[in-house]
Amino acid sequence: MSSPVSINFEARLRKIRGKMEEEGIDLIVGTRLRTLGYVTGAFIPWRSAVIIPLQGEPEIFTILLDVERVKDDSWIKNVRGWGPAEGMYLEPLIADSIKNLGYDKGRIGIEYGQEWILASGHILASEYDNLRKLLPDAEFKNATPLIDNLTLYKEPEEIKLLRRASEITDVGQQAVKDSLEVGMTETEVAGIAEYAMRSG
Repeated sequence: MSSPVSINFEARLRKIRGKMEEEGIDLIVGTRLRTLGYVTGAFIPWRSAVIIPLQGEPEIFTILLDVERVKDDSWIKNVRGWGPAEGMYLEPLIADSIKNLGYDKGRIGIEYGQEWILASGHILASEYDNLRKLLPDAEFKNATPLIDNLTLYKEPEEIKLLRRASEITDVGQQAVKDSLEVGMTETEVAGIAEYAMRSG
């Protein structure tokens, strides 16, 4: 099997900022699973957001229990927790970050729209309404097409990683094929595949 490769996330950030300049966007609030992974390099399955300013450091907001893991997995070390408690709600934290960066009167790109996957992570209508109330002088623009365009084209390193993932999946599929018996549960089958993929 081929050896692992790594993505240059800082180069990716420069590409995003180039597109932001073209579209006149000062800051993007990314909320989709696709965007979180593309920008941060971490798997962030919870309701989270990444702030991508035209100038300044990106910032990740994720649920409190996952902050340290996300810090370990991402190249972005500015990770803050949010949760259902006074002073810890997601939208006010995002709005405060935007104000601190000086973009509270700027043009803010928000990911909204439709997607095939129910859990893709588009901003909720209530979150969008709250952000508009918290940032009354900002202009909001749909940033979904901008991110979709960037993620459509795969970098050479990304293609290598996709191939590696496919090789690992093949190992799991072969292990299941070799071990499959009538009466096995779905959980047993998944366990065989996962063990083989992690071991191989």
